[in-house]
This record gives sequence, C-alpha cells and structure tokens, in this order.
Amino acid sequence: MASSRNPEEEPLRSPFPLTPPPALGDEYYPFGGEGQPPFVGEAAAAGAAGEGDPEEADLGVLLQRKEQDLLLAAELGKMLLERNEELERRYDELMKEHLEVKEVRLHKQARLHLWVAGGMLNHHLEQEKHELRRHLESGRAEFETRTAELEADLVAARVQLGQKRLEQQDTSRESSQAVLDLSEQNQRLVEQLSQVTHLEQQLQEDLIVLRAEHRTLTLCNAEHAARMQSLQAENRLLQERKQDMEKQIRQLREENEAIQALVDTLHENLLLLRKESREKQLRKNSMKFGQKTSSPQEIESSLGDAPGAPGQTPKVKQKDAIGCTPKKASLSPEENLSEYTKKVSALSYQQQDILAQKEIEIAKLQDQVTLQHVELSGLKAEIENQRRLYQETLTICEIELELAKISLERDSLSQQLLRVIRQKMALSQELEAWQVSKQISELSGNTRSQKGSHDPGTSGGI
Repeated sequence: MASSRNPEEEPLRSPFPLTPPPALGDEYYPFGGEGQPPFVGEAAAAGAAGEGDPEEADLGVLLQRKEQDLLLAAELGKMLLERNEELERRYDELMKEHLEVKEVRLHKQARLHLWVAGGMLNHHLEQEKHELRRHLESGRAEFETRTAELEADLVAARVQLGQKRLEQQDTSRESSQAVLDLSEQNQRLVEQLSQVTHLEQQLQEDLIVLRAEHRTLTLCNAEHAARMQSLQAENRLLQERKQDMEKQIRQLREENEAIQALVDTLHENLLLLRKESREKQLRKNSMKFGQKTSSPQEIESSLGDAPGAPGQTPKVKQKDAIGCTPKKASLSPEENLSEYTKKVSALSYQQQDILAQKEIEIAKLQDQVTLQHVELSGLKAEIENQRRLYQETLTICEIELELAKISLERDSLSQQLLRVIRQKMALSQELEAWQVSKQISELSGNTRSQKGSHDPGTSGGI
C-alpha cells in the first residue's frame, strides 16, 4: 500500500518546478546591479550644457537612448520577477492543495481499513482514483497552459533582450567612436590653446613695448606742444617786427627816392655851376685883355647883374633843397661851389649809411624769417610725427581689442576642453561599466544555462 502510494504522491509534490527568479542585477541591469547608472545624470547634464556642439548633442542623444533602453530592460526584468512570484504563489497554493489531498487521502485510507470488512473497498477506491485523475488532469492542463504562456513570455523577453544587446553593442561602438572623436577634438583644442597662448604672449610683449613708446611719445608730444606754442608766440612777434620793418623800409625807400631826386637835381646844378664858373673864368680872361681900364667894382656889378650868375643859383638851390642860410656876398663862387659840393657829398654819405644800416637790418630780419620758416617746417614735421603716433595709438587700441578677443576665445577653448575631458571621463567610466556588466551578464547566462541543464535532469529523476 505504501509502495502504491508513493508513486502517486511524487508527481503531486512538484507539479510546477520552482524556477529561481531572474537575477535582475546580473541580466537586466548592465551596470553591476544599480537601478540607475551613476553617469546618466552627468551625461544628461553634459548633453544639456553642450547643446551648441553637434558632437556633444549626438552623444547626449546616445546616452538618453541608452538610458531608455536600460529602463525598458529594468521594466522587463520587473515583469518577469512578478511572473515568477506569481508562479511561486501558485506553487504554494498547489502544495497546500496537495497536502490537503494527501490528508484526505490518508483519512480515506484509514477509512478503507475500516471499510475492507464491509465489501465497499473496491467501489471507494475506484471513485477516489477517478477523482484523483480528474484533479490531476485539471492541474496538468492548467500547468501546461501556464507553462506555454511563460514560455511565450520568455521567448519574447529573450527576443527583446537580444535586441537590447544588439542596441547596446551599437551604442558601445558609437560610444567608442565618440570617444575617439572627442580625443581627436581634445588634441586639436590643446594645440589651438597652445598656439593662442603663444600668440597672446607675443601680443603682450608687443603691447608692453608699444605702451612704453606711447608714454615716451606722449612726453615728447607735451614738450613739443609747449615749444610749438613758444615758437608760435615768437613767430607772431617776428611777424609784427617784420611788418614794422617793411613799413620802415617803404618809408626809407621813399626817402631814398626823394634824396636821389635831390642828388640828381644837385648834380645838375653842380654841372651848371661848373659851366658858369668856366664861362666866368673865360670872361675874366677876356676882360683882362679887353677892358683893362674897368674897375673891379664894375666887373663884380656886371657879373652880379648877369643872368644865371653863380652867386644866385646856389642860394636858390640851397634854400629849396636843404634850407641853408643865404650865401654871403663876400664868398667867392669857388668857395660856394666847394661848400655846396661838400654838403651834397655829406648828405649822400649819410643817406648811404642809413640805407646800408636798413639793408643790414633787412638781411637780419630775412635771416630770422628763414629760421622761423625752418622751425615751422620742423614743427610741421613734428605734427606729422604726432599724427603718425596717433595712428599708432589707434593701432595699439585695435591690438588691445584683438588681444581681448583672443583672451575670450582662449577662455572658451579652455571651457570646451574641460567639457571634452569630462565627457571623455564619463564615456570611459561608461565603457568600463558596460564591460563589467557584459562580463556579469555572460557569467549569469552561463549560470542559468548550467541551472537549466540541471533542472531537466532533476525533474526527470523526480
């Protein structure tokens, strides 16, 4: 009886073999059992910070896609875990039913011992056997249905898992390519940064030299401005003196012309006087030979009454030209002529001295004017130099602006370099985590395959 009872009890003990729950940390979470990867937030932040860069935007999209894939895998694992828990509950219920059936069966067996004597044993055994078969068939049908559903879910989950693994492989390849691209970009940015730094140093040195030159030229400009003001004042004074001297020169020229006219007139009078003196001498000689009886008083009266006498002309000319006193009657014509000649020569010498002094002053003024022109030309050259320095100052300002722009570009390149380094570190961490998760998933797959290979043998033995 016991031997017939044991084969019937064994199938009821484990109608639904207990399958271990899926190792979610090993299979569906590729980052070592973490529900949320530690780098997702950083990658999302890096993607949000680098919206302007197309490569950073692509990297952010890849990370978001991978995050979505991880979330889907987590949901799938959660669903399979719930299914497994439900199967465990069903298994517990079936075990309870089996225990109840076993108790009922023991109770019936006890009753069978009592009913053997009454001849009802065969009928009750057949009825109990029929009930047990019906219960077993219903349990098997439900088990097969549930098993088919779970197998279909498992196949779908395996298909999704294969797709996720393929997507993870694509993502890993894209991540590796992105890491290579970022490394190349990092190298280019480092080279550009070194070039910009070298250029900035050169511009700083040039700026220091130009500032020193600008300070020196500013001091020279102030000195030249003061000197230019003094020279302009002196030039104005010299211009005024020049105008005064020109006025004096004009006056002296007028006086010289008047004196020259007077000299010409005096020269003509001198010629007339000489001519009259010769005529007079001739008359004297003729009178000595022709009129020896005439007295000297008659000769003088006749000479004095004669027209164009030499005693009258010098008086008139001297009164008109020089304003001298009338000639005494006691002077002879030769004395009058010599005195007149002396006065004319003295007046001519005096006018010549005055003209020579004026010409010397005019030459000095011309020399001063020439010096002023030279100084003005030098000042014009200095003004041109100052204009050139002003242009150089504007060039220095432009260089300073260019240097400020280069500094801003250097700062932006430094920030980009830091972002690229952070992204590179995040991608390297992600790659390491993915490799670790891949190894863990391979180990979990091997463990499951080993468990699957042991489970059929165990069920067959049971």
